Amino acid sequence: MNFGNTPKASLPPGLPIEELMALLKSAAEMLTASHPVLRVQLPINELDPLAWLQDQNGFPKIYWRDRDHAVEMAGLGVTHCVSHTSHEEPLFAALRNNLSCGHPDLRYYGGLSFLPNADPVWGSFGICSFVIPRFEILKKDGDTYFACNWLRQNPQETDAELDALAAQLRQVAMPVHARKRQHPAVLSRQDLPDKANWTDGIEQILHAIDRHELDKVVLARATYLEVEGSPDAFQLLDRLRPQANNAYLFCFQPNPDEAFLSMSPERLFKCTGGFVQSEALAGTCPRTHSDTEDTQLGQALLHNDKNLREHHFVVDAIRNAFDTVCSQVRADDKLSLAVVADCQHLVTRIEGLLAQPNTDFDLLKVLHPTPAVGGVPTTQALDYIQRLEPFGRGWYAGPIGWLGYDASEFVPGIRAARIDGHIITLYAGAGIVAGSDPEAEWAELETKISAYLRVLE
Repeated sequence: MNFGNTPKASLPPGLPIEELMALLKSAAEMLTASHPVLRVQLPINELDPLAWLQDQNGFPKIYWRDRDHAVEMAGLGVTHCVSHTSHEEPLFAALRNNLSCGHPDLRYYGGLSFLPNADPVWGSFGICSFVIPRFEILKKDGDTYFACNWLRQNPQETDAELDALAAQLRQVAMPVHARKRQHPAVLSRQDLPDKANWTDGIEQILHAIDRHELDKVVLARATYLEVEGSPDAFQLLDRLRPQANNAYLFCFQPNPDEAFLSMSPERLFKCTGGFVQSEALAGTCPRTHSDTEDTQLGQALLHNDKNLREHHFVVDAIRNAFDTVCSQVRADDKLSLAVVADCQHLVTRIEGLLAQPNTDFDLLKVLHPTPAVGGVPTTQALDYIQRLEPFGRGWYAGPIGWLGYDASEFVPGIRAARIDGHIITLYAGAGIVAGSDPEAEWAELETKISAYLRVLE
């Protein structure tokens, strides 16, 4: 981890380094081989985690805010990283080994690619990777904390390792004021597939549906924006915040040139103890500037045959998945609407009690990809996705989230953007079922990326 040469600001008096280090040294005596990660967390004055993260020189940087705004975390550096070359159970077993009930806020943050294969275009992200940050600003239940996480490498070198940690801590900057930087101008735009190939792809899917080969495919588009200079991922995220009030907001930046960010409205699952929550979120209509028109559009969506069929494919798939890993399952009796910045969606909430000894990995294995990001039947839909999409999805639409000692939460990485040097790629998908119209689905994609386009303008 490289913290740069000169910190932009020094730690304030309310965050004494010596106190942090004294707590770490005293707690280090209690570390064991089975629980080698130590966390020290101190309350501090209220601070904007995103502003703090923007002010840092080091990498990687991680930002996570849940949909309910109950938890907001900005993480810097690496205490421990676990990665794997496939989506396999050993990865999650390795994560659990370093978590303990003594540190309830200690979490691994990371994600998995949409498909379990490597895509060189996605560079540092790989197939799956999870990180415990070195330093964190955590806002939780109205309070703000600074946290330091440490993994002891060698019991005989404890003092030397802690001295090195103290040196890193002294380089952590605390923002004096928020940075204001102009976003680089957008020079060009390219859509893949373009509109003609998009229409052709949908027609191929509709013919396959007519032949009863499949029922639904979620077809995605990548919109490449060439910009002047290097965009600041967290400045972009900050400008998206007002438009993401009913969405998860997160960003993973492994190095200065690469970042993946998302304002996903959808939960894949949240597991607390043995209680699991998920939701089917599929079927979309745009929003307007009029509350009256929005109400009319929402009511029309609740009775739209095409969107209802698209939605029920997702409901059935999640319920069937829950039946395989849960002892009890319950779903909403009727549909409701989820309202986000530019869209309204049909939503059905589903919950259950995990049957023993099922795990987070078992949930991911049966839930991902849901028909909200893949299709029905899954195998045939994925085949069409790989044949018709002229780009690799990487982490787009993959499960992104966190794991703690007795809880976890994952969301599909949709409504997403990837930064790679001077290219910003915007990703959006649409569910194609019988009755889908290519022109209307193209318009839906434009709606789904409109928040990004507005802030980039």
